[in-house]
Amino acid sequence: MRQRAAARLGRYLLATTMLARAAPSARLSRVAWSPRLFAPRALASGADAAGVGAVTDEDFMRTALAHARFAYDADEVPVGAVLVDMATSTVLAAAGNCVEASHDATAHAEILCMRRAAAARQSWRLMDCTLYCTLEPCPMCTAALRAFRIGRLVYGAPSERLGAISGSMRSDSRHPYHAVMSVRGGVLADECAAMLQGFFQRRRQEPAGERMERQPT
Repeated sequence: MRQRAAARLGRYLLATTMLARAAPSARLSRVAWSPRLFAPRALASGADAAGVGAVTDEDFMRTALAHARFAYDADEVPVGAVLVDMATSTVLAAAGNCVEASHDATAHAEILCMRRAAAARQSWRLMDCTLYCTLEPCPMCTAALRAFRIGRLVYGAPSERLGAISGSMRSDSRHPYHAVMSVRGGVLADECAAMLQGFFQRRRQEPAGERMERQPT
């Protein structure tokens, strides 16, 4: 079991290292864009009326999807995230889920991105940043988004059961002192959902012995 976990972590770290060494155009570390905020209730439309930022959001979401694919290949639930400085369009951090390899239930892609960016900046206040993630954040990640003061959230596939933005676990309460986080949902939703569906379909087709191996002891 430990060997499998080590192998998963090794594959994931190798993939992320290769991406970090890629050319800036491959990483989408800098893309010219005009930041625009989206109201939390404007999720159904998928874009603002003028279409500003729509293509750029898709580009950054594709980077998040690349990290979700790294997680998929490492046998992690395939969710990826990218944290972007809104003023410079610079990618500050990118990650995929790393729960199984790290034995850390909080190692969701979103939280890993925020931790890394805050450490690099030496500041946990990330109100000038946009977080892109391939799946609607869960309650834990949504609470962390607010704690890190994330200014804008863009997510891909909705999560009806576990989503804390528009799903069944959403909270409409607002912190009395924190700025409201703007939200856009549904960016490349079909691609994001297809990767998750493929992952769990593969899981269901595994022999019973392999499925049991995943159970906690």
